[in-house]
Parts: sequence; structure tokens; C-alpha cells
Amino acid sequence: MSEYLINDQEPEGLSISFLDNSKCLPDTTDKYIRCKDCDASFLFSKEEQNFFCDKKLEYTPSRCHNCRVLRRASSRFSKRSSVSAVVCISCKSLTYVPFKPKGHSPVYCRYCMHKKRA
Repeated sequence: MSEYLINDQEPEGLSISFLDNSKCLPDTTDKYIRCKDCDASFLFSKEEQNFFCDKKLEYTPSRCHNCRVLRRASSRFSKRSSVSAVVCISCKSLTYVPFKPKGHSPVYCRYCMHKKRA
């Protein structure tokens, strides 16, 4: 959190009007991170980095999207116990979703869904 200085007194060596204790400095580039479960590399985009920064999350994700979905579903606290393996309609890659597709609407992987929204 930020601590405002009282009576405009600056601590020694600092010339700013408030102290910012946040460790969040988002990069301006996309990063590729290796998943610790499946050992595949996944994209940690600058939009996701900004989201993590806005929510004040300290650590970068260590698992890819598919491994995160599988891990959440296998948790004993999970309300949803079903995970479906589907093929993305756009890029034909295998992805996991935390719902059962009904078949009347297309299912996209995470990256194609972001491209479609943008």
C-alpha cells in the first residue's frame, strides 16, 4: 500500500511525495513461460501482465491454461468436477474447458478467443 508523507517531510534519499510498496512493474513485451506440470511453454501476454498488476498478484503463473483448468477441476473444493477436452475450431489445437460443450456453438482455445475479441 502507499504511505503518504506527513507535513511534506521526505525521508533521507527520497524525493517523491509518497512511498509505493508495490512490486508490480509490468513488462511491455510478451513472455514465454515453461509450465511446471506439462513442461510446455505458454504465452504470458502483456494484457495478462497488466491484469496481474491491477489485481496486485505478486507471482507470475507457473502452469499453462490447460494445466490450470485440470488442477482446478481436480481440487476437492471444486464445484465443477467435469472437464472436457475439445479441439479449437480455429487453430485445431487440443484444449480443456471447464464445461461440457453442447455442440451448437463453436469452442475456441484461449488464444483464438482473445484474437477473436480484439
